[in-house]
Amino acid sequence: MKNIIFLLIIIVSLASCKKPIVQPTSGIFRGTFEMKNADGELLETSSCTISINDNNEAFALNVDTTSSIPFPCSGFYAILDATKMRFITNSLIDTSASVNHHLYLDTTYNYVFDDVRFDLVKTIDTTVYEYNFIRY
Repeated sequence: MKNIIFLLIIIVSLASCKKPIVQPTSGIFRGTFEMKNADGELLETSSCTISINDNNEAFALNVDTTSSIPFPCSGFYAILDATKMRFITNSLIDTSASVNHHLYLDTTYNYVFDDVRFDLVKTIDTTVYEYNFIRY
Protein backbone atom coordinates (compact mmCIF):
# COMPACT_ATOMS: atom_id res chain seq x y z
CA MET A 1 0.00 0.00 0.00
CA LYS A 2 2.86 2.38 0.82
CA ASN A 3 4.38 1.69 -2.59
CA ILE A 4 1.13 2.64 -4.34
CA ILE A 5 0.84 5.89 -2.37
CA PHE A 6 4.49 6.68 -3.09
CA LEU A 7 3.96 5.99 -6.80
CA LEU A 8 0.88 8.23 -6.88
CA ILE A 9 2.83 11.05 -5.23
CA ILE A 10 5.58 10.75 -7.84
CA ILE A 11 3.07 10.77 -10.71
CA VAL A 12 1.27 13.82 -9.34
CA SER A 13 4.59 15.60 -8.79
CA LEU A 14 5.75 14.93 -12.34
CA ALA A 15 2.42 15.99 -13.82
CA SER A 16 2.47 19.26 -11.89
CA CYS A 17 5.96 20.08 -13.22
CA LYS A 18 4.78 20.21 -16.83
CA LYS A 19 4.99 23.80 -18.04
CA PRO A 20 2.12 25.24 -20.06
CA ILE A 21 2.74 25.87 -23.75
CA VAL A 22 2.43 29.59 -24.44
CA GLN A 23 4.26 30.08 -27.74
CA PRO A 24 2.53 29.00 -30.95
CA THR A 25 3.44 25.53 -32.12
CA SER A 26 2.98 24.05 -35.58
CA GLY A 27 -0.56 23.21 -36.55
CA ILE A 28 -3.71 24.21 -38.35
CA PHE A 29 -6.18 26.41 -36.50
CA ARG A 30 -9.75 27.14 -37.60
CA GLY A 31 -11.81 30.05 -36.34
CA THR A 32 -13.29 33.44 -36.94
CA PHE A 33 -12.19 36.94 -37.78
CA GLU A 34 -14.12 39.86 -36.33
CA MET A 35 -13.75 43.56 -36.92
CA LYS A 36 -15.54 45.65 -34.25
CA ASN A 37 -15.70 49.27 -33.25
CA ALA A 38 -14.64 50.35 -29.76
CA ASP A 39 -18.24 49.96 -28.52
CA GLY A 40 -18.22 46.28 -29.50
CA GLU A 41 -20.47 46.73 -32.54
CA LEU A 42 -19.63 44.02 -35.07
CA LEU A 43 -18.60 45.56 -38.40
CA GLU A 44 -17.36 42.47 -40.26
CA THR A 45 -16.99 38.77 -39.55
CA SER A 46 -15.81 35.69 -41.42
CA SER A 47 -14.47 32.18 -40.99
CA CYS A 48 -10.79 31.57 -41.60
CA THR A 49 -7.95 29.12 -41.09
CA ILE A 50 -4.33 29.76 -40.19
CA SER A 51 -1.50 27.28 -40.44
CA ILE A 52 1.61 27.86 -38.36
CA ASN A 53 5.00 26.21 -38.85
CA ASP A 54 7.20 26.84 -35.83
CA ASN A 55 10.26 25.26 -37.53
CA ASN A 56 10.64 28.10 -40.03
CA GLU A 57 8.23 30.59 -38.38
CA ALA A 58 5.94 30.63 -41.42
CA PHE A 59 2.19 31.17 -41.56
CA ALA A 60 -0.60 30.99 -44.13
CA LEU A 61 -4.01 32.57 -43.59
CA ASN A 62 -6.92 31.30 -45.69
CA VAL A 63 -10.45 32.71 -45.73
CA ASP A 64 -13.76 31.01 -46.51
CA THR A 65 -14.68 31.45 -50.16
CA THR A 66 -17.91 33.20 -49.14
CA SER A 67 -16.00 36.07 -47.56
CA SER A 68 -13.51 38.57 -48.88
CA ILE A 69 -12.09 39.58 -45.51
CA PRO A 70 -9.61 39.36 -44.01
CA PHE A 71 -7.36 39.10 -47.02
CA PRO A 72 -5.70 35.70 -47.52
CA CYS A 73 -1.94 35.96 -47.11
CA SER A 74 1.17 34.08 -46.11
CA GLY A 75 4.60 34.93 -44.83
CA PHE A 76 6.61 34.80 -41.65
CA TYR A 77 6.13 35.66 -38.01
CA ALA A 78 8.29 36.51 -35.03
CA ILE A 79 7.50 36.10 -31.35
CA LEU A 80 8.35 39.45 -29.74
CA ASP A 81 7.51 38.47 -26.17
CA ALA A 82 5.01 36.33 -24.25
CA THR A 83 2.09 38.43 -25.50
CA LYS A 84 3.11 39.95 -28.86
CA MET A 85 3.63 38.47 -32.33
CA ARG A 86 4.74 40.25 -35.48
CA PHE A 87 3.44 39.00 -38.86
CA ILE A 88 5.20 39.86 -42.11
CA THR A 89 3.27 38.93 -45.22
CA ASN A 90 4.94 37.92 -48.48
CA SER A 91 1.64 38.28 -50.32
CA LEU A 92 1.00 41.11 -52.72
CA ILE A 93 -0.67 43.94 -50.78
CA ASP A 94 -3.10 46.31 -52.48
CA THR A 95 -1.75 49.74 -51.54
CA SER A 96 -4.65 51.77 -52.91
CA ALA A 97 -6.29 54.22 -50.51
CA SER A 98 -9.65 52.43 -50.79
CA VAL A 99 -8.33 49.24 -49.14
CA ASN A 100 -8.23 48.75 -45.37
CA HIS A 101 -4.62 47.58 -44.98
CA HIS A 102 -5.35 46.26 -41.50
CA LEU A 103 -7.26 43.39 -43.11
CA TYR A 104 -3.87 41.88 -44.01
CA LEU A 105 -2.11 39.85 -41.34
CA ASP A 106 0.94 42.09 -41.59
CA THR A 107 1.64 43.82 -38.31
CA THR A 108 2.01 43.23 -34.57
CA TYR A 109 -0.80 41.51 -32.65
CA ASN A 110 -1.34 40.64 -29.02
CA TYR A 111 -1.72 36.88 -28.78
CA VAL A 112 -2.89 34.18 -26.40
CA PHE A 113 -1.86 30.59 -27.03
CA ASP A 114 -2.46 27.48 -24.92
CA ASP A 115 -1.79 24.74 -27.53
CA VAL A 116 -5.51 24.50 -28.29
CA ARG A 117 -6.72 28.08 -28.41
CA PHE A 118 -4.90 30.71 -30.47
CA ASP A 119 -6.23 34.28 -30.32
CA LEU A 120 -4.85 37.39 -32.04
CA VAL A 121 -6.04 40.93 -31.28
CA LYS A 122 -4.99 44.43 -32.29
CA THR A 123 -6.67 47.79 -31.92
CA ILE A 124 -6.13 50.61 -34.41
CA ASP A 125 -7.76 53.90 -33.41
CA THR A 126 -11.31 52.81 -32.52
CA THR A 127 -11.36 49.53 -34.48
CA VAL A 128 -10.59 46.10 -33.00
CA TYR A 129 -9.31 43.31 -35.29
CA GLU A 130 -9.65 39.91 -33.67
CA TYR A 131 -8.92 36.32 -34.71
CA ASN A 132 -10.15 33.48 -32.49
CA PHE A 133 -8.79 30.08 -33.51
CA ILE A 134 -9.02 26.52 -32.19
CA ARG A 135 -6.53 23.78 -33.14
CA TYR A 136 -8.03 21.76 -36.00
